[in-house]
Amino acid sequence: MSENENTVVEKKGCFSRLVESFQGVFLGLGFIAASVGLLYWGEGYILKDLKAIKEGQKVAVELNADKINPANEGKLAVFTGDIVVHDTITDPIFKTAPMKAWRISRDVDYYQWKETRRTDDDGNTQYTYHTTWVSEPINSRAFKDTSSRQNPIYLGNVYKSHTTYPKNVNFGAFVLSEDKIKGLSSGEEAIAINPKEIVNKPSGKEIGFITYRSSDTFLTYSMKAGTGDQLGDCRIRLRYENPPAKATILAVQKGNSLVNFTSSEGHSISFSEPAILTKAQVFEKLDSRHKIMKWVLRGSGFVMMYLGVLMLLAPIEVFSDVIPFLGIIVGFGLKLLALIIAILGSAAVIVIGMTGARLPF
Repeated sequence: MSENENTVVEKKGCFSRLVESFQGVFLGLGFIAASVGLLYWGEGYILKDLKAIKEGQKVAVELNADKINPANEGKLAVFTGDIVVHDTITDPIFKTAPMKAWRISRDVDYYQWKETRRTDDDGNTQYTYHTTWVSEPINSRAFKDTSSRQNPIYLGNVYKSHTTYPKNVNFGAFVLSEDKIKGLSSGEEAIAINPKEIVNKPSGKEIGFITYRSSDTFLTYSMKAGTGDQLGDCRIRLRYENPPAKATILAVQKGNSLVNFTSSEGHSISFSEPAILTKAQVFEKLDSRHKIMKWVLRGSGFVMMYLGVLMLLAPIEVFSDVIPFLGIIVGFGLKLLALIIAILGSAAVIVIGMTGARLPF
């Protein structure tokens, strides 16, 4: 164990564990209800998404974005063309020389005490504390043990991660909206901006920092003088991405702009990629995305149901722990039973959801 890591173990008696297990029953019921809702809703969403993709595939045409043809107004098309960025951007707080970038990302991390928990089969909870970089300050007052692991309190609004995008972008003859700009990847790895390029660096005093230091990658603010990672430090990293040269966007022509396609059932689909693709390639990628989303939704619902059933059965396991060897056997059996119930229950809800989604109402 390093000097920046501590462990505290909280042991619980049988009665305390039994009370907590009964309290967990209500949480388990909530998990099961949420699982049923997610799985049922998900099947309807999945079917609408598939129908929208099939409907779009039937009517979509392939067009070059270089010219706006009024005859294509309201039509769904796979547009291909060049990307041209007209304005320059910079981070609003950590300003650099303005650049024609596709996006500038500000990544902010704080050096904090972090609490992790691990509960064993006997209900004993081990709290481990270690210092690490996290994306936002941690409230250490909520820790189980606050005796010597206190994160500093900042004076004002802390720095947060942020992404800046250009606003004046053309895709061929079309003007891209904010959501289309944000939805289109650059297709390239982000390039680090040296902190030396930041002009008029904020002092950080309004937050509680008294000094800052720079490396080739990070600008680090500290609450006390010194080198190396210190509790409360805030490090800033700026990165930029160059604009993509060309792109493919599936959208409906609306004047000089492009909007998402909405199916006859009101389901919206969109697609953009920083490369020249054919219609067949676009819909092949949409189909793959649809399949991934389908199993993510089903998998999430299954996990929620499994955890919910485990919570419902937890009091039985606690009772059986009176005899240690029996508790191990019963615990394993209950986990297996919860798995079987979750599989059958999820499958039943999925079938009901699929049937309900296809009913004509």
